[in-house]
Amino acid sequence: MAVTNMRRLADISRPRKPKRTGFVPPDARIFFEVAVPEQLKITIPCCPPSKNDYGCREGHDTHKKWFAPWTRWFCDQARRHANAWGLRIFPGKVTIAMTVHYPRNGRRDRLNVLAFPPLMDALVTSGILTDDSDDVVTLMQLQTGSVIAPRGSLELVIREVSE
Repeated sequence: MAVTNMRRLADISRPRKPKRTGFVPPDARIFFEVAVPEQLKITIPCCPPSKNDYGCREGHDTHKKWFAPWTRWFCDQARRHANAWGLRIFPGKVTIAMTVHYPRNGRRDRLNVLAFPPLMDALVTSGILTDDSDDVVTLMQLQTGSVIAPRGSLELVIREVSE
C-alpha cells in the first residue's frame, strides 16, 4: 500500500506537459492564384502539421485531431473561394512544386511535409486534382524558403503536364 501511495505522489509532483489539442486553423485564408491557364498557385498560411507535431500518437487519435481538421479546413477554404478564383480540376497529369516556409529556424526534415497524406487528399477532395496516384502526379519537388513567423506557410504550384 505504501509503495502505491509513493508512486502516486511521484506522479503528482512531476510537471505535466501541456495537452496538445490538435490542429487550430489560422486566421488568414488560403490564397489561390491562376497565373496562366495550365498553372495554379496555392499559398497556405500555415505549415501543415508534420509527423513531429503530433508526436507518438496512434492511428485514430492522430487522424481525428490533426489530419481530419486540416483537410476539412483546406477543403472548406477551397470550396468557398472556388468560383471567385476560377479553380478547376486538372484532368490529366500534373507536377507539384512545394516551397515550405517554416515558422522558425531549426533542424528540419522536409520529407515530413512531403509525406503528409492529408495534403494530397485535400487536393483531391476539394476537386483540384482528380487523383493523387503516381499516374496523375508525375513529379513532386520540395524546397525550403525563408522563415515566416508565427505559423510559417506552404506554397504549392500545380502545373498541367502536356502529353
